Amino acid sequence: MTMKGWRSIVPRLLIAAVCAVPFAGAGCSGNVRYVDISSKPLGATIYVNGERVGVTRYEKVRLAFGATGSRTCIQLVKHRYKPILQYYQIDEVPEKPQMFLLEDD
Repeated sequence: MTMKGWRSIVPRLLIAAVCAVPFAGAGCSGNVRYVDISSKPLGATIYVNGERVGVTRYEKVRLAFGATGSRTCIQLVKHRYKPILQYYQIDEVPEKPQMFLLEDD
């Protein structure tokens, strides 16, 4: 490409990049919710989409959602108890703390 060709492309790329910056985080921040999770008995390990995020009573669990209609999985695991799976879509995340009752295995 000639120098003249670059001169016409570079300003367009810069304008596109500058215009995109304010919107870069907009989709991400709108796709995150937080929920308080506890269990009876306490001490269950909390996983969100397979990633360990804490142990009950964990103050807030961060749930990140991808594309529209995607679900996030919360799993609670404690030795000698049956694991619990709970799926949420972004509009289903409760505002109140969630208490999960673990059953003996």
